Amino acid sequence: MVNSSRPLSLGAKLELDDFRPSGFDFLRLILALSVLVPHAATIAQGEAFGEEFFNGTFAPYFQLVLPAFFILSGFLVSGSMFRSKTLVMFAGLRFIRIYPALMVEVILSAFIIGPLVTVLPLREYFTDPLFFRYLVNVTGHITYWLPGVFVNNPKPLIVNWQLWTVPWELMCYVAISILIVIGVKRRRVLVFPALGLLLFYCIFVEVVRPAMAGAHPFVALVGHVSGRELIVCFLLGVALFLYKDEIPWDWRLFVAALLLAVLFTTYIPVGHYIGMFFAAYATIFLGLCNPKRRAFVGLSDYSYGIYLYGYVIQQFIADVLPFSRVWYLNLLFAVPLSILCGVMSWHFVEKPAIKLRAHLKTLEEYWIRISRRGADAVRAMAGR
Repeated sequence: MVNSSRPLSLGAKLELDDFRPSGFDFLRLILALSVLVPHAATIAQGEAFGEEFFNGTFAPYFQLVLPAFFILSGFLVSGSMFRSKTLVMFAGLRFIRIYPALMVEVILSAFIIGPLVTVLPLREYFTDPLFFRYLVNVTGHITYWLPGVFVNNPKPLIVNWQLWTVPWELMCYVAISILIVIGVKRRRVLVFPALGLLLFYCIFVEVVRPAMAGAHPFVALVGHVSGRELIVCFLLGVALFLYKDEIPWDWRLFVAALLLAVLFTTYIPVGHYIGMFFAAYATIFLGLCNPKRRAFVGLSDYSYGIYLYGYVIQQFIADVLPFSRVWYLNLLFAVPLSILCGVMSWHFVEKPAIKLRAHLKTLEEYWIRISRRGADAVRAMAGR
């Protein structure tokens, strides 16, 4: 029986809602759509306006969107970590969730969008080294340019700026894989040295080293979270999952954490290094809420596709519809088109790819048998 005099823990709240609270669905959708808003300002009206818009009235919100994405990812991926018996299964699940949709998006951008808007003759477009370099994006090694594409847009040349987070997401998976290998599933305390070392490295690279080179030591990186910080956010999500049974799910803590996250992230120089800790609790608290599911919440399955296709769609709109070069008009066209692409990505690419889990399960069982035989052979040799 739950003691009503004490707040639930994060773990108890997760279990109470059958491990699928609707808050995670709301968050994934809202965060994916939120990314489109500041991009619309830059794409429609140029870099200077985009910076002013991003750091304006809604700066506290915009500056927390990507950290919240990675915090949420760390928490949810940790569940997959414990459900997977082997690292092979865990890595395979991450591969089929990320790469198929990424590969299709890169191919469509290069072979459909690019030829439609390039100012170059198609023969030159398809033989340009930049075209072949763009295809390397399917490996996670990102470049943003296609030959002759979007050259006259207010944000010229860039095709897929949002892909800058992909290599850092892959680094998050490398980081958690290393933690799995060294035994974090059995000794969860190992997540804290990893967090501490990475945070120290971030501060050294982004604050101390520039200060040593003569830059002002208290210049905040306002509005531009680094990839290294996103890995910290991911590991904070992992830590919250590992200690979910000890951390209370409490509205009072949520309000305090949210206010402190905004304060440190937006108003205190270099305070984002502290603010991300408060943002982590606020994000997971919201994810564990369970408001009544509405029909549109099912769109959360389309969040990855919305994120992948949003930027190139917004650039395409700015290119072919010059009258839409106002941020809210760009959004008016981009949101439904991005959702449509997200729907198609989910039903025709991501969902079929997820069905490959059955094959991964077979591979996992085979790996376990091989590992056991190898361990038995080692013990037999040691006993001689």
